[in-house]
Amino acid sequence: MSLFHRDGHRYEVASALPARPLPRLSKLLAATIYNPRLTVRYEYRSLGRYELAELKRALLTAIDRDDDVLTQFHEAEDLKRRVEAAASFDDVAEVLQCAATE
Repeated sequence: MSLFHRDGHRYEVASALPARPLPRLSKLLAATIYNPRLTVRYEYRSLGRYELAELKRALLTAIDRDDDVLTQFHEAEDLKRRVEAAASFDDVAEVLQCAATE
């Protein structure tokens, strides 16, 4: 999974480290029904720069594959028109904010 950042770079999670080590019993129980709550520190690795067109394509694909999350309050075609008209990262982020509200 890639994360698109406002700084123009794509990132991926390089590591996820718990704030405290897990005891062996917790690790064993986590593999069953026990679901511990953990604080995790993420480290990211840059995958290089991306073009706005790549971000827009990724969001258009997400809208096409959506199962009524992004399109809960707005029609897919309306969101796609807004994505296609976006001229910056902030414009794309605004489309996602719009999708989350009625």
